[in-house]
Amino acid sequence: MQRGTKRYDASDYFGVSEKMLERVHGHHDPEHHREVTQRMDRRQGASPVALPVAKRG
Repeated sequence: MQRGTKRYDASDYFGVSEKMLERVHGHHDPEHHREVTQRMDRRQGASPVALPVAKRG
């Protein structure tokens, strides 16, 4: 999750299950974007795209 927040903590804070949090908001996870970009680059043979990394702390 963004800024290193654990899914359990975020779901507890918002009062939803981890499954619901992932289903509705999972696309905001920086790791999700990194994985998608890597898959797209492999398929198209494009050069890697630099993605911003969330600052922790």
